Amino acid sequence: MKSIPTGIDQSRFVPADDKDEVRKILGLPADKTIIGILATLRSWKGHEYLVNAFAQLSRDDVHLLIVGDGPQYESVKQQVTELGIADKVTMPGNQENVVPWLQAMDIFCLPSYGNEGVPQGIMQAMLCRLPIISTDVGSILEVLHPGKNGLLVKTRDVETVREALETLVNDSDQREQFAGYSLDYALANCTKDKMVHDMELVFRGD
Repeated sequence: MKSIPTGIDQSRFVPADDKDEVRKILGLPADKTIIGILATLRSWKGHEYLVNAFAQLSRDDVHLLIVGDGPQYESVKQQVTELGIADKVTMPGNQENVVPWLQAMDIFCLPSYGNEGVPQGIMQAMLCRLPIISTDVGSILEVLHPGKNGLLVKTRDVETVREALETLVNDSDQREQFAGYSLDYALANCTKDKMVHDMELVFRGD
């Protein structure tokens, strides 16, 4: 049986022409490294581990962007407040157009521990030219290639998430290298055009 991931619209999900301008429009800090997650706020997406790891960075040159809504939204917001990092975190809720929010990020982190397929958020982030931090659950490793376009972390493990964040925040050259691979791989393998092509091959029996 052949699995074909849902293709992403490569005409919409593109790298930012001007990241500073995107951040200005969204009201996000221009001078910080922005770590982001785009996912429905469900427990198994790992938001609480990302928030705890971010808090442990204990530095002023970073900002956390949590895009999405869901059952865990209020509890994550409360967690942010209790950790005293509300001034370093933006939670805009559900967004009809997520593209600019992805374009504003420097690092995409999804510490999921649920058994999912290939998360669309990761593929969308790759098309927006972002390095990825995620886990080995479901089919994530079909698109996350550790050491090439991002870093692998353990599930439900704040410390490995913190270490990965620290590594990429500190090393802009590695971020840039990973980001380039993300975009190249996603354009070749994660687009709607690629999905249609692969489905045609299956239907033809190739």
